[in-house]
Amino acid sequence: MTHIEFPEMRAQVLDAIESLADVEHQQRIWIEKDYPHPGYYEDFTLNVNLLYDDTLVLPAPENAIGSVLHPDEVEPLRRLGAALDELLDDLGDASDEEFLADRRWSGIVDRATAVRDVMREHAGS
Repeated sequence: MTHIEFPEMRAQVLDAIESLADVEHQQRIWIEKDYPHPGYYEDFTLNVNLLYDDTLVLPAPENAIGSVLHPDEVEPLRRLGAALDELLDDLGDASDEEFLADRRWSGIVDRATAVRDVMREHAGS
């Protein structure tokens, strides 16, 4: 079992992945802005920035093995990253509504669900 050097960062990655995997959450939080408490904020861009810029698990998840990821999480994350890259390249600075309405969004949700499931298998490790 791979030791994770930065478990707090891993928890942030998992939170972002869980948001990408949950269409009800996306509708409630990103679109309706029905936040759970004052001072809370979240949207699609925040989650993308966390994965690409803050934690650097995308676009090259293999570089995060041991620091944030387990080896078996790399390939599902790579598949999610490829789908996100395509969508981001095509839609650019589109609104959350436009991203969620895109015909490819269900593929993003499916791939994020696969990542979430494999990451959850390592809960507590």
